[in-house]
Amino acid sequence: MFLNNITKTFRQVLLLCSFLTCALPLMAQEEGTERVYIKEGTMFSPGRNETQYFTVWIENAADAYVAYQVALTLPDGVTLATYDNAPDVYIANKEMYPKDNRNGNLYHGLTTKVVGKQVNIICTAMSGNREFLNRSGELFSVGVNVSPYLKNGDVVISLKEVKLSNSKGTGPTYTEFTSTPFETESESSVTLNISATNQYSTCMFPFDVTPIPEGLTIYSCDATDGELLILEAQSEIKAFTPYIAYAPNGFNETFTGLLNEAAHQEIATAGFLTGTAYGTEVDNSAANYVLQNQGEGPMFYKVGKTPFHIPGGKCWLSIPATLQGMPRFHFGNTTGIENILNTTTTDGIYDLHGRRTDAPKSGIYIIGNKKVAR
Repeated sequence: MFLNNITKTFRQVLLLCSFLTCALPLMAQEEGTERVYIKEGTMFSPGRNETQYFTVWIENAADAYVAYQVALTLPDGVTLATYDNAPDVYIANKEMYPKDNRNGNLYHGLTTKVVGKQVNIICTAMSGNREFLNRSGELFSVGVNVSPYLKNGDVVISLKEVKLSNSKGTGPTYTEFTSTPFETESESSVTLNISATNQYSTCMFPFDVTPIPEGLTIYSCDATDGELLILEAQSEIKAFTPYIAYAPNGFNETFTGLLNEAAHQEIATAGFLTGTAYGTEVDNSAANYVLQNQGEGPMFYKVGKTPFHIPGGKCWLSIPATLQGMPRFHFGNTTGIENILNTTTTDGIYDLHGRRTDAPKSGIYIIGNKKVAR
């Protein structure tokens, strides 16, 4: 149990220390004062396909502590990694913690709980009140995944509700310690994976790509023709621009380039497509459609009552009012230079809402991309 039995004078010192830490992150403090902080010097690589780490330290502890509690707040584009299906938060500097001489195991352990973007970490002794061996040193390490869309200076991590406890169950509580912005490499990597079954995907890149690789076609979507949406093939990929990608035989390639900070947008719209850099929830507005394959091939389906999560680097379709109300849009074929996105396929019989039927009654149906009265 963490208590806050601190004298009035010591409270004033702690409040001043906390204020200075928040106002000037990681600034040098007076000798004898304590702080919990994120170690400087880590450089993140956007889009790297492996876990990256930062460490949390304590410096000049005012007491011999036996336990602590920390709430980490991660920014957009940085997510907690997992290891063996558990949060990748662990004690790295074992010289900070007492060991059982019989088996060499640490007396302390970490409990981690994730609530949204906040990571709550509690360190306690598994038996007895074992004091930490040092007043300064590394407390724990955190593994994270870093988005390809992060630009330099966007990574700032907060340590909130830092509670320290001694063997008597008393100790200070700090409101917040904030890291200085992490350095981020300018080079970024993005993997585009389209299965041969789906053939279609959506994408948004943090850098320009030219030329477009063989076997991949990139489309914009910003025009209509009656009840049809026109897809227009592009000769290059522009940074932070949403597209529809088509690969008839499937596609899997990792692209690398210099992140275009001037074009950086967390949410980017071009024509009827909107892309997200870090992931977002798309509501059930009449205009919003998301790409899925529900067993009948890839289609854009209208978002239902529950908001749909769009991952980072992907897009959704926001159609004009004249076409809203249709439950889905199919990818069709034409003989022209444009590919058409429409409410019908090239075979079978469909009603005007795009629903396939094998026993049509009297009315208007779509057969072979044409309206037919039966």
